[in-house]
Amino acid sequence: MDILTLKEIIDNEKKNGKKIVLGCGCFEVFHIGHLEYLEEAKKKGDILIIGLNCDNYIRKHKFREPVFTLEQRMQVIQNIKPVDYVFPFKEDTFDKSIEILLPNYFIKGIDRALILEESTCKKYSVEVMRVGTRKVYSSTQLLNDHFSFEDR
Repeated sequence: MDILTLKEIIDNEKKNGKKIVLGCGCFEVFHIGHLEYLEEAKKKGDILIIGLNCDNYIRKHKFREPVFTLEQRMQVIQNIKPVDYVFPFKEDTFDKSIEILLPNYFIKGIDRALILEESTCKKYSVEVMRVGTRKVYSSTQLLNDHFSFEDR
């Protein structure tokens, strides 16, 4: 789903009094930490929307090819029970998506000390919340610990 179509849906949901929760990430190798994050995020509102980083973000910031394509990752996240909507984004930060969708809450993992989008959230009165528990799992760490790059 593209972000402008999603905006129309969200605007209608907000008119009906629904609280909108927005989160983002790569969700490249889905693990229990991701599930806990999504479950906690959903508890903060009525509608949970997740933006997925495009494949180029993984190449640029994780310095490797994605294990799963954006389309594959979207298919996984769309089928996780707490998630209502998923959309891709290409930017390095989530600022533009926040500006367009104007959610009630922007959710990040509890382990995030620095939230790059904090000033955008403040500008649009979007409450920033951290959810989950201390980061125990990481897709990159799981890949490094359990899979050799020759296997991929």
